[in-house]
Amino acid sequence: MTIIKNIRGNLLDYGIWLTLKKTFYFIVKPVYKKQTIKIYSVEIEHLNHQHVNNNNFVFKYVDKDDIIIIKQIEDLEPWIQNKVIDMLNSNYICLAALDKNTVAGFYLINLTEISIPNVNYKRNLRANECCDLQYTVNRKYRRLGLATSLRLRMFDDLRKIGKKKCYTIIWDWNIISRKASNKVGFNYIADLSYTKTFLCEGLRLNRDKKTKQWI
Repeated sequence: MTIIKNIRGNLLDYGIWLTLKKTFYFIVKPVYKKQTIKIYSVEIEHLNHQHVNNNNFVFKYVDKDDIIIIKQIEDLEPWIQNKVIDMLNSNYICLAALDKNTVAGFYLINLTEISIPNVNYKRNLRANECCDLQYTVNRKYRRLGLATSLRLRMFDDLRKIGKKKCYTIIWDWNIISRKASNKVGFNYIADLSYTKTFLCEGLRLNRDKKTKQWI
C-alpha cells in the first residue's frame, strides 16, 4: 500500500515520465544506484524580498510537544516518518503554516550540518550557515505562494540568530523545486554525484567554477 501511495503521489507531483524514472531506479536500487544532487545557496543576510500576503495562515515554530502537528507533517512527507521529534530535539527547527488545525505546509531546517542519508554524505557547517532539509505544501494549499512565505519568514528569523547563508539540496530531476528555490534567491553552486554498483560506492563533488563557494 505504501508503494502504491508513493506512486500516486509522484504522478500528481511530477507526471508520468519522472514517476517511471523514479520507479525504475527503485527497482534496481539493490544492485545499482546513480544519483546527482544539485546544491544551491542563498546569502540570507542580504536577501531583500517582498513577502507574499498569506494572512489566512498562522505561522508557528513546531515544538516537540506539538504531537498533532508533527503527525500531519510526517503524513505529508513519509520519508521523515517517526523522525521529526528526534530532529527537533537535536539541531533542527521547523516552521509550520496552519489553517486552523490543519498543517498547510512546513519548512524544516538543519542548523549545523548538511546531511544527505540517501548517499551517505554529511558535512558540518560554519556557525553562520544552515541547510534546509525539506519544505512541503499540502496539495490543497498549493499555488497560494505558501512555500515562498514559509522560506522567507524562516530566513528573517535565521538572520536574527546570526545565520548568513542557507544551503538547499535538490535532486537533479526535480525541476519544480529548483525553480521554486531560484524564486527565493537560491543559486546553484555544486553537483554531488553518487554511484553504487553492488558493494562499490563512489561520491564526487563538482563545484561550479563561477561561484567558487565553499561547500
